Amino acid sequence: MRAVLAGVLLFLFAGQPATAGAWLREHKHGFSSVSSTLRRLPDRVGQENSIYLEYGVRPKLTLGLDLNEGDNLSGHGLVFARFALGKRPGTRPRKNHLAVETAIGAHYQGDVFAPMYKLTLSWGRSLQTKRLSAWLAVDLAGEQRKGLPGPTLKMDTTLGLNGVRRVQPMLQIETSRPKDGIVNWAVIPSLRIARRNGITWVVGIERKFAGQHSVGVKFSIWKNFRAKEKAATKPRGRPSRKCLIICPYGRRR
Repeated sequence: MRAVLAGVLLFLFAGQPATAGAWLREHKHGFSSVSSTLRRLPDRVGQENSIYLEYGVRPKLTLGLDLNEGDNLSGHGLVFARFALGKRPGTRPRKNHLAVETAIGAHYQGDVFAPMYKLTLSWGRSLQTKRLSAWLAVDLAGEQRKGLPGPTLKMDTTLGLNGVRRVQPMLQIETSRPKDGIVNWAVIPSLRIARRNGITWVVGIERKFAGQHSVGVKFSIWKNFRAKEKAATKPRGRPSRKCLIICPYGRRR
């Protein structure tokens, strides 16, 4: 699994052009994220890696890929589609955003692979005051991993600040509850550091409970990109006299 993640990493960042939740990607715009978490456990240091990619194929449709693995012992891979809810084309921007996301893929534990399905309802809101610009996102998800008992319910909340400063804070709270299981949770305060070419570094500390308490350091690289537009085609045939004067393809005589 780590070899697969490394291959996708090279594809995303070798010269190629907070999950969005309720916000869809603009048409022909994309977003990629590579994350790694080092976690101190009672008997060792664990490592978790993830790769996330999404692209706006249509104004109201975003497609994506979600890969995750932990210590090469367990993980999952999903492809997903996110649809906007409620907003009609041509209407003015709204403060509240709604979207639904369906995903299908597989999960593994050790050498055993099995199908996996996920359905997510997302709500997001832009928060604006005279001195503050922020955004809030809440994702409610039901996740079914074949071979495991019952669905797992999840709720993830993210609060982030916007602004012209290169460094902006962000807070993530993640909770999940398997069927007949205890609630697992993680709190991740972090800083987003804007770089050039649409790249953002995200550095955070993660406090997590999943059967046992642990603390980890998380580092992510985000990148926003857009599809390259096709170059304009030069006109065929002999240009008119007017074109020779004002068109970039002709020259003045």
